[in-house]
Amino acid sequence: MGRSKRSKEPLAAVEESMRTVVEAVLTKHFIASRRKLPLKTVATIAVRVRREGTAAHRRRTGRPHFLSARDGRHVHLLVYRHRMWSLDQLTAEVKRFMTQWSSSRAVRRHLHRAFLLNYAAVTRPFLSSRHVSQRLRWARAKVSWPLSRWKDVAFSDGSTLTVQPKGGEARVWRRSHERYLPACLRPSFMSQRLSVLVWAASSAWGRTPVVRVNGDLNQFQYTGIIHEHLLPFIEDKHGGTGNFWLPDVNCGFYGAPKVGTFMALHGGKLLDWAPESPDMNAIWAMLEERLQALPQPPTSLEGLFDALCETWARLPD
Repeated sequence: MGRSKRSKEPLAAVEESMRTVVEAVLTKHFIASRRKLPLKTVATIAVRVRREGTAAHRRRTGRPHFLSARDGRHVHLLVYRHRMWSLDQLTAEVKRFMTQWSSSRAVRRHLHRAFLLNYAAVTRPFLSSRHVSQRLRWARAKVSWPLSRWKDVAFSDGSTLTVQPKGGEARVWRRSHERYLPACLRPSFMSQRLSVLVWAASSAWGRTPVVRVNGDLNQFQYTGIIHEHLLPFIEDKHGGTGNFWLPDVNCGFYGAPKVGTFMALHGGKLLDWAPESPDMNAIWAMLEERLQALPQPPTSLEGLFDALCETWARLPD
């Protein structure tokens, strides 16, 4: 049963007088009867006066932190060096330099207090320092291109698509604004997965149908695809093959002499492309996500290609 306001009001008003009365060595029953306070309240005040010298409540500082400021900085440095460690790994390392025991919940609470949360790592192509400098040089050279010139660029690419489940995601400790910090990214490299290999092209004026490639895509097959699919698309959408650009995506046969010669004969030119730069990768990723989300995933390569063509046709222009 809680105390009433009648018992709180005299307690707040006569704290100092209570200290004087208690120090006068009067009995608790006498004080309680004269002050009209519960006997338990008088006993509590008497103990507080003898221990602390005052009847006022001591200010509470709250639950103490299990880490000092120095240990907290050490934990932050540990997270910055090993962002992909699990919470158990961080806790085990924290226990090595701490004198008192700490749990994984305490470590997580400390990291959350510093706005360090555990997110799934973003997968991005691996970029070396050479790649970064080459991409920057390419961007500075093309920044003055007008929009009308970019409309003459036809992006074509081949990709291997699959509906097999991907590997587990990587987790990383970061703040909300550190999503694309290099230390928080999960590098992705070229995959050797076996699945359906397709080709398609897209520009500001539309896109070609998806073409299935048998075997590996080489310069001879690529030249045939250009002749059978890309050039008719350029004739129809761009009004002729007299002036169009095809990005050289730094992948073997794309910049082969045979491809360059064939392009020159039809008025096309190869556009130098920065290394490890996206061309149609975002579109392929979107298609793969939609294929993965199908209620009934295809069970054969023919079914996968048919589902891919339907998904490609439903993409917005």
